[in-house]
Amino acid sequence: MFSLQYLRTLLTVLYLRQPCRYYRREVKPRYPRTLRKCATTERKLWKRLKKQPYDTVLREGYRRCVYRWRKLLADSQTIFEENLITANNTGAFYRYVNRRITNHSSVGVIVDHNGAHLSDSAL
Repeated sequence: MFSLQYLRTLLTVLYLRQPCRYYRREVKPRYPRTLRKCATTERKLWKRLKKQPYDTVLREGYRRCVYRWRKLLADSQTIFEENLITANNTGAFYRYVNRRITNHSSVGVIVDHNGAHLSDSAL
């Protein structure tokens, strides 16, 4: 009925005429080495804890690791934001703020070294 060459050509044309969609690949954040090591330790401890759920020593080690991870993550975020502010690059600052706003995560309150919330316009 149809030749093999004709079918190949027809399939090629149909394939080329299909609409293609381009998906943006989600870029994972690149964390400092200490954070990556802590995350690896946390995953290993969680895997062991799932196998031995009643081991209190293992559970305490996992909890300490999680608290350390949270502190390191907050510290790294603070360092990033401080570097952003000290760079005096208003474009980068507004890009950062707009990205935070469009992600629907709140922008935190400015806190001084004692932990008090700063609400005065003159810092």
